[in-house]
Amino acid sequence: MLQPNAYKRGPQYCDDMEKAMDWMLSARITNSIVAALDGRSKEIRRKLEDCVMKTVLDPQRHYDACISFRVPASGGDIRFQKRKIFGGFQNMLQIVGCLPCPRIRMKTQARGHFSACGETTTQATSYSDVVIRTLKSLPKASASDREAMTNTKLEVPENAVEAMGRTGYPLFWSEYLAVEWYKAWFKDLNVSHIFDITAGSSAAACASAELGLTYEGIAMNEKHANFLNNIMDKAVFAIVAGSEAESDKQIREDLQKYFLPLIEEGREFIVSEVMKDGAEEEYEEEDAANDD
Repeated sequence: MLQPNAYKRGPQYCDDMEKAMDWMLSARITNSIVAALDGRSKEIRRKLEDCVMKTVLDPQRHYDACISFRVPASGGDIRFQKRKIFGGFQNMLQIVGCLPCPRIRMKTQARGHFSACGETTTQATSYSDVVIRTLKSLPKASASDREAMTNTKLEVPENAVEAMGRTGYPLFWSEYLAVEWYKAWFKDLNVSHIFDITAGSSAAACASAELGLTYEGIAMNEKHANFLNNIMDKAVFAIVAGSEAESDKQIREDLQKYFLPLIEEGREFIVSEVMKDGAEEEYEEEDAANDD
């Protein structure tokens, strides 16, 4: 994120990524699933695959999956170029990792989410037509807070200031995955505990909280941890307020009475702004087609 146009670029490979993958593979226990996202980078993916190949010798235990993103609407997001260049939008993200046992021993279950290409069970490893998380729905921080969390002087381009200056700036511009996808993925893998070495902006943590899973995430530093904990405090308010359990009735009433602003703010982190935006785009396309 050191360059002025960093908001247009995806993650860049560094040696720490390979070290982190090696550590995850060496530290895994017998029932662990290890998975890493390649950030839509061929270089990162190759390094991650090399780590898996040299550590996990049985190819039946290799875990490879992919995510295909819906092409975003034109002009609404400064992260994407307005000019359409052949092959210029990398809308495929790969997941690389390993399973605790050979695939043949893993139970297949039904799935109906992110299935535009006909994925009906977990036999398919693709997630299709995934809507990219909008800039609006990403947690924001002031420029000074971002610099404090990254311990780096960041250059913010003028058009980014114009687009985001009033609300703050995303900590990571290239976070494409929303809470909804993480929830679906965790369900498909039947996970109960998550150890996340790249906590990012808390999308995976929010998904874990909604599903009632145990989550531990690694932050860059204390300031980043405080940023994430602040998000999670508000997200948990929204989750509890949206609960239908009879045992939570009194808590829900108290939250609505005393913490309504925090609930509304927390709902922005967990409720499907991404899916709503996607639905609006579809309606706009249908209306345009009808007008024609």
